[in-house]
Amino acid sequence: MPAALAALAGGVIALTACAAPVRTAGTPVRTGGATSSAVATQNSSARVDLTAPTTDDPSIPDAARGWCTARDLEISAVEHVSPAPDDRLFALHFAPRGLVHCVIGGTLGDVAFAALDGVPLDPGIGGGQGPDHGEISVGDHREAVVYFRAPGEGGPDQPVATVSFTLPGKGTEGESVTVAWPSPFHGPLHVTGLMEPVG
Repeated sequence: MPAALAALAGGVIALTACAAPVRTAGTPVRTGGATSSAVATQNSSARVDLTAPTTDDPSIPDAARGWCTARDLEISAVEHVSPAPDDRLFALHFAPRGLVHCVIGGTLGDVAFAALDGVPLDPGIGGGQGPDHGEISVGDHREAVVYFRAPGEGGPDQPVATVSFTLPGKGTEGESVTVAWPSPFHGPLHVTGLMEPVG
């Protein structure tokens, strides 16, 4: 039995070792009605180029940093090798753009999947996080992550190509984002709230 084990229950995932991502290429990204081209990288990173980040001073303490918006983040969806043999493990990574420093936390809203032609897909989604959540500092190579657990076997895989969601807002409505999804899967799907990476 490998040392790396995952437990995903009640919106919390625990890993004892990190898994390597499956690498794919990016596709166009939409945020808040605007469309920009994703930067094709090895891990389907989707860069949102709207305006320059405003929270790029590393001397600003975490408590004084602004809330993360789409323009502050480089968002990518990857499939990891799951430490649980009967599951598949996916993750959305929220990394800082450049020298950005900001904070984020809570639950993604309106999570939806679609095929390449835009046809909505419904694998079934559960999980999330309650209102008592922590805030994650993004910057200095630190990122936030949302984990998705899908069954490894069961039904036919759906041709998932993109995932859309609403970023949590703080005092304002969150922005809508669409990013490339790395591979087809079948549900039901369990999703965590935003958290620090584990492993």
